[in-house]
Amino acid sequence: MITITKKQKKVLDSVRKYSEDYEGGIPQEVLKNKLDIHEYQLYEILNSLTKKGVIRQDGSRVNLINIDKEINTVDSKQDVIDAELGKIEQDSLEIIKSIVKDGVVPKYELEGNLLYGPLKLTDFRMYHVIISLTNKGIIKAVRRNDEQYYRLMISDD
Repeated sequence: MITITKKQKKVLDSVRKYSEDYEGGIPQEVLKNKLDIHEYQLYEILNSLTKKGVIRQDGSRVNLINIDKEINTVDSKQDVIDAELGKIEQDSLEIIKSIVKDGVVPKYELEGNLLYGPLKLTDFRMYHVIISLTNKGIIKAVRRNDEQYYRLMISDD
């Protein structure tokens, strides 16, 4: 699932609408004029949609990418961040469940799997996920034999 803001949805809908009218992609200037938005705002929205993989930019032209993923629309950028973090937390929890032994996992192993594993999180995002999971009571920091571990506080039941 891809989560976008209402403004991004408006731009994406316009790209869909005008994509057949322009061969080789829709000029950004056309989108700017049709949507009546500031050039800088359009630039940011287009870059965000490009990063999410729903459009492709070739110079000053925009092309729609056919995707099979569901698109979820939310009110603000913060809502997008919250929705994405929720997905990352779920994926992180699956990784934690796969590496936990005897109910605990060493801190370095957990961090390494989040940083270099399939999610490839940044340092900041990894610590944010760990803090979030700790605050929600899903994992708990513990000391064992003078080493730091995380205890998984939920079961698969």
